[in-house]
Amino acid sequence: LLEVGADEALVMLGGQPFRTSVADLQEHWSGGYLLFWKPPPGYQRELRKGDHGSMVAWLIARLELARASSLGATDPFLFDDRVEAAVLAFQQSLGLVADGIVGPRTLIRLNTATEQRVPLLNQELKGQSHVIHSQGAEAG
Repeated sequence: LLEVGADEALVMLGGQPFRTSVADLQEHWSGGYLLFWKPPPGYQRELRKGDHGSMVAWLIARLELARASSLGATDPFLFDDRVEAAVLAFQQSLGLVADGIVGPRTLIRLNTATEQRVPLLNQELKGQSHVIHSQGAEAG
């Protein structure tokens, strides 16, 4: 899938670009997809309450940007109760499994919500483009 517009999609088949209607694409799409993402600098594992360090500081900054307000963290490097509550609220707002653990799915959605340079399928149709979701709950 290279591009999705309001009514038309551009897909790569056998190394050649091919235009089709979104309706046809949805009719033949199995529901699976592959997502490539670049983790934030310093990311090595899931983040959870009690963690401390620069990755937690990055997380706090992104959460504050996403919610447009301060978490009021007393230690900007500590994943404490306030950070956990903000993570839970963020996860719930996006339909993710709300477990308070920041894994790849939460990081991807947090980055998408706060990063201006996230690649889009079609910037001209931003807001009109179709979003294709995987089936089932998204953890972490």
